[in-house]
Formats: sequence, C-alpha cells, structure tokens
Amino acid sequence: MQPEAPFGEYVSFTLGKGSAPPSIPASALLTGEAMARERIAVAMGREALHALAEKRPADARNGLETLLAGKPPVLDPTRLGLALALARFQEGDVAGAAQALVPVTAAGAPIDVQIYGLSLRALCADRLGHRDEAVALYREMLALVEAHPEWNQFESVAAWAREGAQHPLVDPEPVVWLFALRLALHLPF
Repeated sequence: MQPEAPFGEYVSFTLGKGSAPPSIPASALLTGEAMARERIAVAMGREALHALAEKRPADARNGLETLLAGKPPVLDPTRLGLALALARFQEGDVAGAAQALVPVTAAGAPIDVQIYGLSLRALCADRLGHRDEAVALYREMLALVEAHPEWNQFESVAAWAREGAQHPLVDPEPVVWLFALRLALHLPF
C-alpha cells in the first residue's frame, strides 16, 4: 500500500499497531500566493498542449506565444518552443516553425527535444526549399540518436530521417511524440 498524498499535504499512515506517524503540512509555496504565477503558467501550458493534441493549432499557438512571452520561471522553454513550432507548422507557417526551432535544437536542450526539434527543423528546411540544410539537419539528428542508445523511442523518427536524408519527403506529418512536450519544471533545487 502507498501513502495517500493529497495535493499539498502528505498524509502518512502505517500498518503497525500503536504507531501514528505525523502528517506533513502543505508547503506555503504550494498553497499561498508565492507560486501563483507558476500555477497560472502551468494551467496556460496545459491548455495550449490540449489544444495542440486536439488539432487546434491556432489556439495552441496563441497560448504558447503568450506563455513564452511571459517567461515563466519554472517551465522548460525548449519544450514550449517545440510545441510552438509544431503548432505553427500545423497552421502552415513553416518559416515561423523553423524560426521557433532554432533555440530548441541548441546544445543544452533535453536530448528528446533536440531530436524531435531537429527532425521538424529538417522537414521545415525541405518545405522551404533548403535541401542542403535539410540533409545536414537529418544527419545531425541521426548522429544524436546514435550517440544516445539509452533513448529507445526514436526508431520511427530515425527511419523517417534516414529516408529524408536520401530524398525530400512528400507531405509527411511531423513526428513529435506529445510526451516530449510535457510541462517539465525547472526548479531551483
């Protein structure tokens, strides 16, 4: 059995007789106004990601652009940027998607974000008629996949990239696992 943990307070229990471990009260950071901005940012991010999953890219783009402009302190901007690029791509704004992907694919971004970002950036380059850039991006993405065998979720995107490095792909949909867009937190501890 696992302890019950309602939001904000840890309520402990034990199966031992005569023992009653104390509950841990909710942190003032979680319940007070100190993290109100963060709670609002997370809610906005969730709304935008739901819109993206529900194929409402304009709603997703609006929410993500607003969220990124506010520079939420605890959300990973590279994941938000990848989601924004995907929304722009789905709207047909390929140049805008490519622009949003530049910081997403930089060194230091999470590996899964870089891989999905590079694949989408390569697709954008192909759609914009920049074939040499697309081939270089596909190859960069494949090298990153090979350098990280611990990530076993990229075979479909790697196969797609191998094909894209050989010839332009005809109207493919981007391959981005929505879990990569999760609202990862950047906490200061």
